[in-house]
Amino acid sequence: PDGFGIGYYDYYIGDYEFNEISLGFGNSRPRFINDSLYYLTLVGELIQYDEYVVKAPIVYNAISNILENKFGKPDFERELTKWYNADKNYFYTLEYWNIGKKRIEIKLNPTWDTHYSIDVSIYILKIVEQVKRKRELEAINKAKKGKDVF
Repeated sequence: PDGFGIGYYDYYIGDYEFNEISLGFGNSRPRFINDSLYYLTLVGELIQYDEYVVKAPIVYNAISNILENKFGKPDFERELTKWYNADKNYFYTLEYWNIGKKRIEIKLNPTWDTHYSIDVSIYILKIVEQVKRKRELEAINKAKKGKDVF
């Protein structure tokens, strides 16, 4: 678990089990702007690769059905990624719903070499896009400053 989570226990929404409520990822900063939370993730239970074929669809369907019953058909959906095609450095969006200013997203997270989780992220899309643009501009400016040194 990362350092910005709220406990590491077994939580449930219906049949969907998650182990952590994460406010940030790994070494990233918590997702707050002006003391307001704009991004959080429910980190699903760990699924080992040898259980993936059976367990991942069950976990995915458990949370997908709950969200679909609550919010209707998703605005985007795709099939569950095969475990052997999942790059460890990438989150795979499986479904999302745009609800007002917020987005609810189900993602496959290849966590470690042989483990996966199916996570649910809830965030304010406009703020995520603003933060992304700001970080891109900072990276460009940093690169320009480094170029000017030479």
